[in-house]
Amino acid sequence: MKSTANSSQQFGPRAPTFYTPTQSFSDSSQTPDLQSMDRVDRQAKEHEMAKTRLVDNKFNIREYPDPLLPRQKLPSYYYPKGVSAETEKHLLALISKIKAGNA
Repeated sequence: MKSTANSSQQFGPRAPTFYTPTQSFSDSSQTPDLQSMDRVDRQAKEHEMAKTRLVDNKFNIREYPDPLLPRQKLPSYYYPKGVSAETEKHLLALISKIKAGNA
């Protein structure tokens, strides 16, 4: 009977192999420079999209008075509904009492 060699013995010991991808095996056919440009372009587009979602198109700065200029109306004009000058005096007196410790 003739002895047949095992298939692993026919070719000898295997040498370690390292995978080195070539252009034909890579997923993209673009150069790294083009890929980085595409990424930058995509990030710029995403930034613009986020900005457009955050901007209030109905807002107009000209509709609001300049906050640095002195107000032209009486202070009572700026009181909330239901608050009068007497209510403000009462609240200010109450605040001063609390600060003085006589509550």
